[in-house]
Amino acid sequence: MALPVPRILIVDDHADLADSVCELLALSGHSAAAVYNAEAAIAHCQNGHPDVAILDYRIGAGMNGIELLCALRQTLPDLIGILMTSDQDHDTAISSLRAGVLDYVRKPAEPQDILSAVEKALARADDLSRKGEELRKLGEEAEAADLNRSFLLSLGAEIREPLSLIMGNAELLAASVEGRSGRPADFSAIATDIRSGATALLDRVSLAKDLCGAGFDDVESERVAVMPLLRDLVRKLAFKAPAVRIELAEPSAAAHARTSKLHLRRMVHLFADGLLSIAVPGSALKITAETEGGKTLLRMSLVGVASPSTELSSSFGVAVALAHRLGIATAIRLDPALGHELTLVLPAAEPS
Repeated sequence: MALPVPRILIVDDHADLADSVCELLALSGHSAAAVYNAEAAIAHCQNGHPDVAILDYRIGAGMNGIELLCALRQTLPDLIGILMTSDQDHDTAISSLRAGVLDYVRKPAEPQDILSAVEKALARADDLSRKGEELRKLGEEAEAADLNRSFLLSLGAEIREPLSLIMGNAELLAASVEGRSGRPADFSAIATDIRSGATALLDRVSLAKDLCGAGFDDVESERVAVMPLLRDLVRKLAFKAPAVRIELAEPSAAAHARTSKLHLRRMVHLFADGLLSIAVPGSALKITAETEGGKTLLRMSLVGVASPSTELSSSFGVAVALAHRLGIATAIRLDPALGHELTLVLPAAEPS
């Protein structure tokens, strides 16, 4: 069974005193460790995470206890300090308070004074930890709310585009039937545009339904086969962007990822939409997936006819935020000369 990580660090260049304080705390039920110089204290805090440091003011050559506490807080910002000193100087007390020392104990220290200071310091540490956890949860909730809001705003804007396409062609069709258009109608082209708009609209409605059924916080990881998801993406993109050639390269080995299938599907759709927003007719969107070191690398490359635009749709920003929440690394190259390319590093999946 692993030993508990010491919550209290005693730093004193008098080894006997440091060890006796450590023993006192251990007998009182606390976990503590003792070191005898500043260098050892710094190394200890880099490798462990004590909540409280009891520091001798005159620690030895180099720095005093207050200066050491400031140095330790470079690694552990919430470290609570207790100063042990025989110095009666008023300036020392003022300096310790300014440095954020919670309490100081006069030498020679009574055991009860040390225990009382430690209990107060641990109570402060627990309070800081609880408040830190509350702030972390609030931050996650705010991030999730922003992500939901951004996604819905993006979705609303993207729904209007295919809906306008449908409505516009429906009006054109009605005008042609009623003889109000003034010229013969190409009913085949109108039907194609309506079908393309309806497909895009249904796709976005499906994403909205997914969002309502499982919010961004409901990330349940599973072993996901990547290629079936990409084949489904290609089929939908072919209807959505008929002027862009969609190519999918089959990997030599099966590609899998450990993530949320629902959120991964949503994310790749949003990334593809973002790239297609800067595609020009005649260009090609090449999609590849390959396994490297247990992880799957997913690439989307927009090549062929150069597109001078690098203004991606708002869906791309939502996709980047979602990738961050899923722990998926992203790299994007926007270069009209070389082509635009997105690389995703999907979390490794355990072998089946």
